[in-house]
Amino acid sequence: MSDAKPTRDSALDFTKGALVLLMILYHSLNHFLGPQGDYYRYLRFITPSFIFITGFLAGNIYLSNRQPGESKFHARLAQRGVKLLVLFTLLNLAAITAFSRNFQDAVVQIRHFVESGWSVYVTGNYPPAQFWVLVPIGYTLAFSSFLLVPCQRYWYFVHGVCVALLLAVGASHLIESPSATLELFTIGLLGVLVGRISAKKIQALVERTLPLLAIYLFYLVAITIWGACYPVQIAAVCANLLLIYKLGREAGDTRVLQRAVVLLGKYSLFGYIFHLAVVHVLSRMLLPSSGPMTRLAVAVALTAMLTWLATETLDRLRRQWRGVDQLYKVALA
Repeated sequence: MSDAKPTRDSALDFTKGALVLLMILYHSLNHFLGPQGDYYRYLRFITPSFIFITGFLAGNIYLSNRQPGESKFHARLAQRGVKLLVLFTLLNLAAITAFSRNFQDAVVQIRHFVESGWSVYVTGNYPPAQFWVLVPIGYTLAFSSFLLVPCQRYWYFVHGVCVALLLAVGASHLIESPSATLELFTIGLLGVLVGRISAKKIQALVERTLPLLAIYLFYLVAITIWGACYPVQIAAVCANLLLIYKLGREAGDTRVLQRAVVLLGKYSLFGYIFHLAVVHVLSRMLLPSSGPMTRLAVAVALTAMLTWLATETLDRLRRQWRGVDQLYKVALA
């Protein structure tokens, strides 16, 4: 979810923007139809995809072609990681203060949030937490800052770290103590590993339609048979991101709809936070008497429209007012 950069890949921004739209659908389903349903297995790739892209950008931008002594890159990654953890904490405290009950009508208190620190920040097994995806993203960025030096000296260092983390995930399932944070953090580090692959090789794969469709078909068969288990989730992330990225490359950013999706991708962190707030408010405003499917359709349409309008407004204000631009950089960039 990294945002403004001087030189951008519009297809990558399209990919992140599409993920924001899919996240709007996912959270709307969660709020208006409930958290149960077989269709969720086909949407489970959305959250880990955000973390994977974060790792990919860290590996592609910061861990490639850098000299070991460039401490500013260490500081940049570490600062962004810590900032996201602070932002996550502040957003949750604000949400608990504003709403005494979450969307599942469970009572949430600041005291309980603080006392559940281990579940919130370490295991990730604290359902009432809002904006939780910011935690593994923050860890991915912060940990990537420590990879700069060893990656320059030892080419396979990240490979070893990823293998160790995958073994840890497997062990956590064997002892029946899985950690959502560990699983998503591992996917983030896999993104770092992929980010070190040259852009030409990735684009060459994306341009080959038949192999790409074969990969996607394999993923659909696997998830239908075995469900969204962890190995299939990793395959789902890769297959869906490759397909969406290909669509972004072919769509470009010249038409109105494509430009809107690309803009959402440029401000994916803001879009993620904003749309969650909108969905949460709409879940309390739309009357149950209108029927769940009607409420769902209205919520998806309104949330997508309001999120795009807010993003467009933010983009214009950043270009027109230096103060807004500086505030955005301090808070979200």
